[in-house]
This record gives sequence, structure tokens and C-alpha cells, in this order.
Amino acid sequence: KKVNEWFDKQLLSAPSNSGLQSGFFTSNFWYYAIQEALQEGATLSTLVSTAMAAAVLLIMTCNICVTIIASFTIIAIVAAETGVLVLFGWTLGPIESIIFSVAVGMSIDFVSHLSHAFIHATPPSSKTSTCPQDQAWRVSEAFSLMGVSISTAATSTSIAGAMMLSCASIFFFEFGTFMVLVMCLSWSYSVFWLLSVFSLSEWNCKRK
Repeated sequence: KKVNEWFDKQLLSAPSNSGLQSGFFTSNFWYYAIQEALQEGATLSTLVSTAMAAAVLLIMTCNICVTIIASFTIIAIVAAETGVLVLFGWTLGPIESIIFSVAVGMSIDFVSHLSHAFIHATPPSSKTSTCPQDQAWRVSEAFSLMGVSISTAATSTSIAGAMMLSCASIFFFEFGTFMVLVMCLSWSYSVFWLLSVFSLSEWNCKRK
């Protein structure tokens, strides 16, 4: 933009009979403008999606601590996805920007289900049970309730993504790769990381 503004000023100061006032300027700067727009768009979409996901989690769980832990898990999943895709040699382009825009939406699924099941699990009444025992029971109950569902969803979605890996189209191949990766990372972080943090927390041990 600055280069174009400078060139326009030069055209205005060009001699009237030289023909330079009809000159034009061309370059490959448009490529850098597109890259900047893609980077800003991907970052903005990720931040907005994360904020909306946190709002949904807060409404679902009605617990700020669960929302914070779950939101951090989503951020960790997206960060892991980005790192792995960079290792695969991906660069940010129009296709990759579209794929990244749905990363948060696909990463929240398992996190939200397990968070909702955990916060609504009620430990059995016992005067001798301790807080770690109650939290372990909540985690066990949440995984017993949602473990089969999220595992089946991860498997079926991964199979659907794997079917795209044979496509000649770059978009479908990359989207299939992304689907398999996001399902594996989302399931792993939700089951191993999220539930582990829940089991170690003591902020909801008070019985009603």
C-alpha cells in the first residue's frame, strides 16, 4: 500500500509531456499482503473460537475452574496440532487457513463431553471418603459414561479422514490428514491430560 501511494505521488509530479503520467507499477508484493491477511485471519479465528468455546463450556458446566482447565486443554490441542503440521512441512496458505479456522471447533468436542460428565457426577455419600477419592470417583464416572462414545467418535472420524488420504486433491488430502491428527490429539489430551488434572484438583470437594 505504501509503495502504491509513493508511486501515485511520482506520477503526479511527472512531466506533463513525457508520457510518464501513464506509467504503471507491478510487483509480487501482493503475495506478502495475502500471507499477512491469512496469518491475521487464522490467528483471529482461533482466538474468537477459543473464547466462544470457553463461553459454551461455562454455560454447560457452570463452573469457572472447569472452564479454565478445559479451555487450556483446547489451547494445548490446537498448539500440538500446529506443531505437528509444521513438522509435516505445511506452510500457511488459503487451504491451511480454512483448516485452522475449524481446529478449535473440532477440538472442543471430547473436552466438553468429559467436562460436563465430570462436573455433574455426584460421589456416593460417605463420611470416610477423602477429597482425592471423590475426585477419582468423578473421573471414573465421567470416563465410564462418555469413554465409549468419544472413543467411537474418534475412531469413526479418523477412518473418514483416512479415506481422504488417497485423494489427488490437495485440499481433501490435507483435510483428511488434519481430521486424523485432530482426533488422535483431542482424544489423547482429553482422556490422559484433562481427566488427570481433574483427578488432582480439590476445588469442588465440598459436598452439598
